[in-house]
Amino acid sequence: MNKRVRTENDGTSNVDTTYKDSKMIFLRNKYFEKIQIAITKAQSKEKTSAHFYYNYYDFLNKKIAKPLDLLMEFLYEMSYIYSKYTYKDPVSNEAITFRTIFGNNFRWQLRGKNLIIFEW
Repeated sequence: MNKRVRTENDGTSNVDTTYKDSKMIFLRNKYFEKIQIAITKAQSKEKTSAHFYYNYYDFLNKKIAKPLDLLMEFLYEMSYIYSKYTYKDPVSNEAITFRTIFGNNFRWQLRGKNLIIFEW
């Protein structure tokens, strides 16, 4: 009789992983600092939330995920200390994330196709 053997393949190819890594790095380079500046500007005006508009078409991809799902994954990765996509502080070598900058109450809501509301 034939027995089923469990394989270690999770269904994604090495090409998909490489493409996803390059896409996440592109998004980090384009949006991390812009989001940080928008929130800092709102904090200086003593606001508790900030509206941020993004380009929906930057999140189109080669069927890795739906564009809004990729956006959500990007935001979670930029809030997670152990993510491989975060920036590292050159002095202390610690991860720089949205939560390390703006606190643990940092959260967001997607509104429509090109608006995120950040709250802290």
